[in-house]
Amino acid sequence: MDSDMKESPASVGGVALASSCPYCHSAAIRPRYRQHFHKINPTYGPFDFFVCAACGCGFNNPMPSNEQLKSFYSSYSSGMPEEYRSAMLEYEDSSWHSQIARDLVDLAGKHRLQPGFTWLDVGSGAGEIAGKLSKLAPASRGTCIDLHPAPEYMQDSQVRWLQHDINADFSRDVAEKFQLVYASAVLEHVVNPEKFLINCLKLTEPGGVLYLFCPDYSSLASKVMGQKWPYYLPGEHVTLPTKKSVRTCLDGISRSGEVGEINFRVGGKRISYSVQYMLFALNLRWLGKMLPFNFSLKFPTGALEAVIVRL
Repeated sequence: MDSDMKESPASVGGVALASSCPYCHSAAIRPRYRQHFHKINPTYGPFDFFVCAACGCGFNNPMPSNEQLKSFYSSYSSGMPEEYRSAMLEYEDSSWHSQIARDLVDLAGKHRLQPGFTWLDVGSGAGEIAGKLSKLAPASRGTCIDLHPAPEYMQDSQVRWLQHDINADFSRDVAEKFQLVYASAVLEHVVNPEKFLINCLKLTEPGGVLYLFCPDYSSLASKVMGQKWPYYLPGEHVTLPTKKSVRTCLDGISRSGEVGEINFRVGGKRISYSVQYMLFALNLRWLGKMLPFNFSLKFPTGALEAVIVRL
């Protein structure tokens, strides 16, 4: 635990602090970083960052308000800064979006979903994964859900687009259930991960699969890089889960009986990023400009994946 960690006050700026961990509900939480601003938008903040001694996750405390989050994301193009999207698309065929889409097709095959399986992309961003998945599994029927309207290039596609706040009880407003539900690089953005996972599972058909991909705060990359870890984005990545925190949260959901029985596995994952994108994320884009070519590698960036089967 960092040397600057101290006992926390009851509130910050008049906003009441959470008294327990958003994943495991332990009261053993302490501040790690104080008054940090967003790395890309230095006017967004400041935020305090807490850690849980029981499950190891990190989270903003207090969380940004809904108004703060909506205002912040309104400055993005479909959920992501244009600088990041541009850097990512420089080597699109080997991007993490492509890898996740291929992994989802493999997952559907492993769980014996028929070619016409239905899927839901929760927190779709600009629909990058949805677009690739619909091409890889053309007989499937896809739906996206996010706070903003469908990007222009998705408006004429066969993928349905629903506008809902994924920090709310969005499952109440979606009548259909799906055989495959996925949330890729989304869990770290939601203020109540337990409620989010329950909503995702309520939209998963019995016998269907929920897939999650997100940062792992217990990873070696996180421990070595500290505040410079690319996934540490105060006010945007409002929680940083660990494998233990996700398992504990899913255990609690399973015991509650709210979504019936589930089986799950949680493990580490290496993901494909282009070198140019990684250098951009590390604020080293000047070095990327000196490289005569680009290529992609599965970097040990410190991520996890979870596969949850609703029985």
